[in-house]
Amino acid sequence: MPKYFWISLLLCYWTSLAAAESDSLDSLLRLANAAEAAENWPEAQTIYDSLYQTGYRSADLFLNQGNAYLADEQLGYAILAYERGLRWRPGDRDLLNNRAIAQSQLSLQLTRFPEFFLWRWSAWLGSRLGQTGLQLLGLVAWWLAVGAFAWWYFKKEQLSDRIRFLLLPTAGICLLFFLACWWLGNFRAVSLQRSDQAIIVAPQVDLVAAPAEDATYELTAYEGLRARIIDGFAGYRKIELDNGRRGWVPATAMEII
Repeated sequence: MPKYFWISLLLCYWTSLAAAESDSLDSLLRLANAAEAAENWPEAQTIYDSLYQTGYRSADLFLNQGNAYLADEQLGYAILAYERGLRWRPGDRDLLNNRAIAQSQLSLQLTRFPEFFLWRWSAWLGSRLGQTGLQLLGLVAWWLAVGAFAWWYFKKEQLSDRIRFLLLPTAGICLLFFLACWWLGNFRAVSLQRSDQAIIVAPQVDLVAAPAEDATYELTAYEGLRARIIDGFAGYRKIELDNGRRGWVPATAMEII
């Protein structure tokens, strides 16, 4: 009896913590929405940033956060928020439109090549089904494949020609579906955990040839530009812009998507 009592007590404690955390998040979101409605952009930005720092993630959060920065003309942070939102909900029309508005105001715009359609579709489908949904679908497909093959293997002498003919292709299709779900789930997980993509948030920053203050100047990058992080050393990051130009910048000049 004491064991079940303590287990019940722990369950109640965890439930109360989860409820308290949910109430706290809802309260912060209401405060942020009220700040936006009053056009108090710095306060809204602070609240959204604090929600992000607590680990809260959602496409709607990033959309509202980006809007608060865009209204305050902080284009780098606005595009950063929209890019983070598109990682969670690829293809979202509001995020895409608002990112385009922010990008149209950049001091320097670089042509971005469209992503390979397979990666784009995979990101969209993975975000719609979610990792949990993909795992459940994959598990069902796996057991259907095993069941169909086992039925054919152990009962093939007792089955009609038609059913015996259909079981193996059915098992194969279910196995392929399982592999597709497994691949999509991993693709989604890797996409959300990427740390090699960043947005320049400083108004402008010099790209230099080496990670040092007296290094040779290469070119100037402006806020809002997307960069791929190649290397890092002593507070500097080596990046590649969309036009292929590379250089070193201070790590504080950018934020990881």
